[in-house]
Amino acid sequence: RDTMSILVRAAAGLKVPMEDNPHRYIDEHQAVAVEESAYYLRCLECGDLVREPEPDPQSAKGDK
Repeated sequence: RDTMSILVRAAAGLKVPMEDNPHRYIDEHQAVAVEESAYYLRCLECGDLVREPEPDPQSAKGDK
C-alpha cells in the first residue's frame, strides 16, 4: 500500500522530533515531506506541526 506524504513544518518556536529518528527535528524554518502516519497526524491535530501547501506544478512551469 502506498502511503501519502504531506508537507509540514513545526509551529513557531517549536522543534518536533522525526518519527523514525528522534534526534532529528522538524523546525519552523524548513518544510519537510513526511509520511502521513498517526504520529504526524496527531502532531498536526494538537498544533505542534502546521501543514504546508503542496507546490503547484502548473505555476512553477510558466512563471519567470
